[in-house]
Parts: sequence; structure tokens; C-alpha cells
Amino acid sequence: MPNHVLLNNVEHQDLRVITRRGADLGDQVMFAVTFPDEFRSIQAHFPIVFRKTAEQPAF
Repeated sequence: MPNHVLLNNVEHQDLRVITRRGADLGDQVMFAVTFPDEFRSIQAHFPIVFRKTAEQPAF
């Protein structure tokens, strides 16, 4: 379970945003799970592809 806390500039002064890209950061992933109610907004920017697998032969 994550431990959510408010950020402040004293206790979190060493935190930085990673701006580089890389496979170790997830940039090699070419798909994401979406849900039908998201299709309208997603289709304007990305193709929607349905895939069959051996474990689950249905779409």
C-alpha cells in the first residue's frame, strides 16, 4: 500500500523529475489497457487495436 504524503520543499528537497527517456522507464511499451468509455477521447490521438491471444481466443 503506498504511503501518500504532502510534498514540501524542506523534507523533499532532493526529489527530482526524471526527464530522460529509456526502456527501463517504460518507454519500450507500445500499448496500454483502455476501457470502452475511454474510446471516444483516445481514438482522436491513437489507433485502437483489438488482439486475440492463445489463452483468450475471443476479442
